[in-house]
Amino acid sequence: MSLRDVKIHDKTLEEIMKDIPLSFKIMMFTGLLFIAMTIVYVPYVYFTFGDEKDIVPPLVIHGLDKDIVGTLDPSIAYDGKQHIMAYTAATAPNGNFADVKTEIFIARDRRIPRCTSWSQANIAFPTKAVTIIGPDGQTPVAKGIWRTETPSLVYDPDDPGKEWKLYAYKYFWAGKTDLARLYGTIVYRYASDPGSVNAWSTEEWVFGASEQAPPFPYAQVVQTKLSTLHPSLQDVYFYSRPSVVYIDKTLVMSLSAFVAGKQTPDRVIVIASKDHGRTWHYLGTPLQDSMLPDIKNDTDKYTTLQGATLLLNAGVPYLAAVFGNRRTDGDGTFIFGFDNISSASLIKDSNGKPLLLNHIPLSSALPTNVGGGFTAFNDNCTESGVITAEMSGVRRRFSIFRTEQPLLPAAD
Repeated sequence: MSLRDVKIHDKTLEEIMKDIPLSFKIMMFTGLLFIAMTIVYVPYVYFTFGDEKDIVPPLVIHGLDKDIVGTLDPSIAYDGKQHIMAYTAATAPNGNFADVKTEIFIARDRRIPRCTSWSQANIAFPTKAVTIIGPDGQTPVAKGIWRTETPSLVYDPDDPGKEWKLYAYKYFWAGKTDLARLYGTIVYRYASDPGSVNAWSTEEWVFGASEQAPPFPYAQVVQTKLSTLHPSLQDVYFYSRPSVVYIDKTLVMSLSAFVAGKQTPDRVIVIASKDHGRTWHYLGTPLQDSMLPDIKNDTDKYTTLQGATLLLNAGVPYLAAVFGNRRTDGDGTFIFGFDNISSASLIKDSNGKPLLLNHIPLSSALPTNVGGGFTAFNDNCTESGVITAEMSGVRRRFSIFRTEQPLLPAAD
């Protein structure tokens, strides 16, 4: 007997199919197609991306708004009792990606397990709509918003009432890159309890590149023009990505320095403050994009410096840099050690070149040509290990990942 001869309620399958309405037939076909695609896709995902234990999990942040379309630039500080994380949150109001806001969010560690799950606490640097004015103090230049990105959170136990210090890069955005680079500054706020409501102090503009950047009248509210700290900084057009650690009662900060005509940083500089951020002095320039041919790794040669972050491991400072090549803008995290932090000089190999101590690769199961690698790390975050951010090819957005890797490879 063939299927053609099978009858249900005295009707063959062919007769039943003829009686089914067209709309039902379409639904049946769609369902069968979905089942077929599932049968093919599930083994593809398994054999392409490995099984679950091989996939780096994203960081979980509870309480985020549905309009959040990306989280990146993590920074973690610890006071001996609690971990606090600052990060950049990108928001597309009502799904409008043409009007993305970037703000600095603060999250508390949910503690079990440590640094793997967080609760959103407050917004330290919200976006603000403004009209910037020209040097005469009256003429409108453009309407836009202040975006704030790349936060760095540090715990300073020796500054009562200002223990938690938060630095970030703030710039004016009206859809024009040239205006954003001209009207940019490093901003600062402090708190004694960073996770509470209304925790943060009044915003201060702590660094500008020079008297001309940002221009008058905005230059008047900037506390320090970095060009005055050292002659080598005279050609810097603007700074971004502040990163701060506290070592031996000294705040040490790295900054990405941009010069005119280049889309990526020209160098990373390091400055320091012995009075809790009131005054600063120049230490040195540990990394320049001209050093890229000297960076030894097994992959393609690197052609762009994207920036760097200062990290502490057992009280020892390290520089975590991000480089790009022809495949991706950011190819993960590259760890270097300091030979002498007081002069910001890196450990060199036998040929006098920067010695690469570790490379932490991209975490997404489906890496993109944007990539990433900007990193947060704290000794007590043993369950999460190094925390990085990148553009995920699976989620199609910037995401923060817990790599579960140590900052440095295990000793032989």
